[in-house]
Amino acid sequence: IPYDAMYYLQANWVDNDTYEGGNPLAIDNILVEQVVCMPLTGLSIIASTSHNAKFLATRYTAGLDIQYGYSTVDSRDSVQWQTIHGTGVSDTIAISNLIANTTYYLFAREVCDSSHISPAIRIAFTTPEVAQPIPFICNFESDEPSTTAWRYAGSNNQFVVGTAVSSLGASSIYISDDANSWNYNVDDASDSYAYIPLEFAPGTYDIEYDWNGLGESTLDYGRIFLAPVSFVPAAGTMAPGIVNNGTPAGWIALDGNTRLNLVTGWTTISQEQTFNDSTTMNLLPFWHNTSSDGMHPP
Repeated sequence: IPYDAMYYLQANWVDNDTYEGGNPLAIDNILVEQVVCMPLTGLSIIASTSHNAKFLATRYTAGLDIQYGYSTVDSRDSVQWQTIHGTGVSDTIAISNLIANTTYYLFAREVCDSSHISPAIRIAFTTPEVAQPIPFICNFESDEPSTTAWRYAGSNNQFVVGTAVSSLGASSIYISDDANSWNYNVDDASDSYAYIPLEFAPGTYDIEYDWNGLGESTLDYGRIFLAPVSFVPAAGTMAPGIVNNGTPAGWIALDGNTRLNLVTGWTTISQEQTFNDSTTMNLLPFWHNTSSDGMHPP
């Protein structure tokens, strides 16, 4: 609002002469006050694990203190405010001792001086499920959590753990149209996922796996990613950004950023991945096929 200007606070009511309605407009409890301390310009999540989360708070003025509080109740009246001393136009807020698979509400506000505190802004976040620890070894041969903790979102052709094919040992995870055979129905369009959360501490990791399968050109193929736990796969729905040679924003391709298909023997892929912050991501194999031709096995 321009400085030293006068404005009228005006309320309007419009009606026509055609229909009669219920009660007309009523207004009460008007408050107009000057904002002396501006709110934060942003509050975003940097990383989250089952029990910890880190956020970035940004503001207009560098060096001011930030008060924050969090709760499972969506109300700033339910939080206990804590203070961090600001150092720049952006500062990090770290929270620990959270409960896995729980939705929290983080409120944050700026302290301009002893008499003025900005309005609070809020962000909602959900901690992931308890993740598998690193090193993570899964050969699909046992009842260990590395095998049983997988989740699935499959359509007509879906991921199963079975003995129809394997690289070593007796079992693997593969696409099947009957929950048993290593085969897919080429006439049923499908988008299917398997996923399991892994918890990464800061550092560099070697990720390796074996794969095999045919499919069809750029139409029927597999992919494998590290995906944010905030993405919840839905059977029959391709996540925005997945293509045969592309990766959604915020995801990490573990396949050379290209489709997995058109091979007739087991192939090993290995790559290094570095994480600067503790984070939990889903290890996520994906299968897509159209309702046209294709070559077995998937």
